[in-house]
Amino acid sequence: MRWLWRIDEEREFYNLQFRRIENAEWKHNVTFEPFGDVVDFYNKIEIILSVSDIESFHLAAAEGMSCGALPVITNWEGSDTIYDSKFIIDDLNDIAQYIEIMRNNDNTKILLENDVVKFDQEIVINEINSLVLN
Repeated sequence: MRWLWRIDEEREFYNLQFRRIENAEWKHNVTFEPFGDVVDFYNKIEIILSVSDIESFHLAAAEGMSCGALPVITNWEGSDTIYDSKFIIDDLNDIAQYIEIMRNNDNTKILLENDVVKFDQEIVINEINSLVLN
């Protein structure tokens, strides 16, 4: 994050968000995790948010899914080529409602399991080998 912190506009935005969190009644629901084993982290969470405007592929969403976290992904360009549309939200204002619906849906765990398969290491390696070697 050091590179990002050097950009005045970005630093101001983050400082504004940190103040917003600190002053919110829900501030205890926000945690910042230090660098460490991501599997341990993902196994502790229920939902992984990907609210970026621009991403290459946002690995965190796939990693979170692989540990059973519900992905909530904003509709950045290309997100639909990687993630199923049922996990992509067009309007940020709809995120809370979407999470509530998915948390109360008995089929959400099955939906996640079906989508996690496409990120399985063996399957991905076989697909790459097939594309490269054939």
